[in-house]
Amino acid sequence: MTAQSRSHSGDVHVGPLPHLDGPTVTTPMFDFGHSQAEFGIQLGGIVTFDGPAGTGKTTTATVTAAESKIRFVYTKLRHGARTKETAEALFAALHPHEALRDRTKERQLIADCTDALMAGNVGVIADEVHRIGLPGMLLLCSVWDDVKNQTGRGFPLFLVGCNVHSAIATVEELDTRILARANFHPLAVDDVLPVVQAMNTRCAATPESRLAQVDKLWARGNLRRWRTFMNITNIDPNKANEPVSVDEIKAFLIRQGQTLKNAKLT
Repeated sequence: MTAQSRSHSGDVHVGPLPHLDGPTVTTPMFDFGHSQAEFGIQLGGIVTFDGPAGTGKTTTATVTAAESKIRFVYTKLRHGARTKETAEALFAALHPHEALRDRTKERQLIADCTDALMAGNVGVIADEVHRIGLPGMLLLCSVWDDVKNQTGRGFPLFLVGCNVHSAIATVEELDTRILARANFHPLAVDDVLPVVQAMNTRCAATPESRLAQVDKLWARGNLRRWRTFMNITNIDPNKANEPVSVDEIKAFLIRQGQTLKNAKLT
């Protein structure tokens, strides 16, 4: 769908939208988050995606961005990144062919980012924003505010992370600027099994009761964990349409550090 994001410095990734691992299967959370994101694109507003890791936040934001007619850039920063690092990452995403060495001041970086976004037809996904905390989110929102004040319209800005809503609620300056919000959570077993079966031919051939045991013992409704399970059980192409066996599941769970002493896999 899109090119892989490039590493900027340390645990920082900027540039094109991230590559998605496998096909996208919709869930009620995906559908709602997708509609919220589309609303943000339509109005040039700030949209938040909040929930635990592996629940589909980045996938939903990325799919919606890729489907839109505007160009989206992507940033994901390391834990504890300072505001200048946030500004540097945004600059690098918006100016992929320009060096940072001549831009040593945070104020200049912000001004250059604002100028690029004022040109229009650009959106930003800021992933894992809990890593940069309120100062980083405030900086991104201040850039959005500057663009809106000068052009009369902001740009689509997706803030993606864990506990985003509770953090934003403590700062009215942020909270009042959010256009739309989407909450994500692990799926209940009755919801996750059809999704898993639609994503993978081996899972589609496996009895639901067996998959339910995998979810109870390890995956617990987390789609990222289920993708790991599917990737490993798909290693042998000769088994592409065969059910995942009990022995394969046991071997997988043991590799994941699970104790199976009292587990009854059938």
